[in-house]
Amino acid sequence: MGTWGFGPFDNDTAADWAGDLHEAAQAERVKVVRATLERAAGAHGDVEYSTAVEAIAAAAVVAIHSPGGEKFVSIYGPDFVEAGERLDLPDGMLVLALRALDRATSAESHSTELWAEAGLLAEAMAAMKSLYDLLEYGGAVHPDAGEQLALFDDGSVG
Repeated sequence: MGTWGFGPFDNDTAADWAGDLHEAAQAERVKVVRATLERAAGAHGDVEYSTAVEAIAAAAVVAIHSPGGEKFVSIYGPDFVEAGERLDLPDGMLVLALRALDRATSAESHSTELWAEAGLLAEAMAAMKSLYDLLEYGGAVHPDAGEQLALFDDGSVG
């Protein structure tokens, strides 16, 4: 696994997912994003590394479609996004992205565990908080927002 930063697409797994999303037929892209978010949001117990980082990337794709989301556009993200193409996201995608991001950055997430082991949890959570805040600003009301933001506020897990 190669990781070079804390952005949503700054690791091999997320960048590969973004490439697969770009290669998907235009009519299938929303389905790919939704399925990725649902996989993380519905995870019980441990959240595997690939599930977590792909969900973070999918949440960034949703965020890019919100006011201020252009800061998450990346050369490692889907090429169609960098080119300015938009997805027609259905209602509920912001809430789903927030739920998936909650699970992807939870104490049960292998990505969070790896950040903690590397001594990089505070930096990683700061980057994730930026994504979380933009999704929340995009109009979603998330029932567990206070609990998740407590994790971000002190940079600790659990």
